[in-house]
Amino acid sequence: MNSEIQQFLESGLLEGYLMGLTSAEENLEVESYIQNFPQVRRVYESLQNDIEEFANSQSIAPPAHLKGQILQEIDKETAPRTRNAAKKAGLPYAAIAGVLALIMAALFFFSNKKVAGLNQELEKQKGEYAALAAACDDNEAKYATLEKQLYLIHHEATFDYDLKGKDGLNLVAYRNSVAKASLLKINGLPDLQKGKCYQLWADVDGKMLSLGVVPNEAGALVEIPFLENSESLNLTVEPEGGSEHPTVSDLVANVLI
Repeated sequence: MNSEIQQFLESGLLEGYLMGLTSAEENLEVESYIQNFPQVRRVYESLQNDIEEFANSQSIAPPAHLKGQILQEIDKETAPRTRNAAKKAGLPYAAIAGVLALIMAALFFFSNKKVAGLNQELEKQKGEYAALAAACDDNEAKYATLEKQLYLIHHEATFDYDLKGKDGLNLVAYRNSVAKASLLKINGLPDLQKGKCYQLWADVDGKMLSLGVVPNEAGALVEIPFLENSESLNLTVEPEGGSEHPTVSDLVANVLI
């Protein structure tokens, strides 16, 4: 990879372009690199796939039973017809009025029953819509966090540090002294016995300061405190919930910064 492409990839313009943070002039520059340099195009497509995979993994499908729940008619009124005009003409007025009253009462009863059912269905769908709206808001927040993390990882001022150990233990710490931010990518952590946890420490001026308990979640990307003048990062096994001081005898990985 030539120095011009390397310098462009480390500039952060590609990540900014994906998030819509670049100017019109910068957009033209990024699109020119993507079109003319296969290396840049591969990195661009890789970043796009990362974002799309995250969005797909977090997407929520609407409940299947909502499909087709449209009531096509509330009521159908049918009036029996009679061909016997003589009989119809011969009914007393009071009898006709009584029959009509019974028909109207029946229609009123069944209409009210259907309206009550529709109101219940409406309230149910309102609740489902509110749940979906809340899930969408949560997805948007997660997506924004992912964009921020990807931007930090690929920023030119970010350095990565590998912490590796036995049985597939593999972590990557990202530190950016300009943004004063740190991330920890968990690629793999061996299972621990019950009542134990992993805890990360930074050696600052000869003192071991806790950076928090590390979740045993493969693929997770978590924010960790950024401590100035850190000389090394160290991973130990501690009692569940973490310790105030590291158990040095249970050090499982470390890296110099």
